[in-house]
Amino acid sequence: MEITFLSSQNYSDVTANNGDCIFIDTGSELVIFDCGCEEHAERVIKYMKEKKYSKAKLVLSHNDSDHFNGIPYLIDNGMISDVYTLLLLKYKDELLEKINDKRITRDSLTKRIKELFDNISSLSKKVTLRDIFTETLICNNVTIVGPDREYALVPCKV
Repeated sequence: MEITFLSSQNYSDVTANNGDCIFIDTGSELVIFDCGCEEHAERVIKYMKEKKYSKAKLVLSHNDSDHFNGIPYLIDNGMISDVYTLLLLKYKDELLEKINDKRITRDSLTKRIKELFDNISSLSKKVTLRDIFTETLICNNVTIVGPDREYALVPCKV
């Protein structure tokens, strides 16, 4: 198993916040953890071609740009089969119960989640989105172990 961490060294703009991109090569499958910029994505594609991977699976820790921005590039180039991430809309009723505020309705919560996580939602038309709480086994020897559902669904101001 080989794990690679990409940094901004030798990138076109070393002062930019290029974010995170880590990939795990099991020898038979490739799993990418976040992909913060297109330059990371270009390096991932180069690696995949060298190692003869046609598809990879991707774990998105959260939707901030320094974790997300390279992902559409990978998807548009046909390199990603599945994205494992937190699918908040699936848990809106549970969130409503935890929030326990009558001013927040199911519809208003749905609208706010869609606004805040529109970048993840935009991927659903292009690739299979998988729930990190119910589909934790990514491939042999690569499993999502946390955060757990209780921790991740702690109410915050939406």
